[in-house]
Amino acid sequence: MSFEKSFGDAVAKSFEPGASSVKERLKSLEQIRLSGTKTFAFIGPLLPGNLVDVLEGKVDRVFIDRMNYLHSVKGFYRDLGLERETTDRFFDEHRKRLVAELRKRKMNFEVLFKIGG
Repeated sequence: MSFEKSFGDAVAKSFEPGASSVKERLKSLEQIRLSGTKTFAFIGPLLPGNLVDVLEGKVDRVFIDRMNYLHSVKGFYRDLGLERETTDRFFDEHRKRLVAELRKRKMNFEVLFKIGG
């Protein structure tokens, strides 16, 4: 399932109102990389969806992070129906899926968090 179908711009706009759409960002990444410039993607906060599909071939490296300062935004997540996405279990499961996909595609990545630390 594509990122747009499983997550989409609606929730992305809730996190970054006024920001370019995911589609526009991906197109820009692709153009920048084709010009010979090294590119990266920062996946954080972790939310439902599979960005690996749409990042392949557009970035040289992927950085993965969870939501920082989670205690101060839990209500925001709850209002969006994303309370499960605030749990260590979600972060750990999603991190494992992302890492497996990135490894399978031989994409460079770095995980910037540890569960419980």
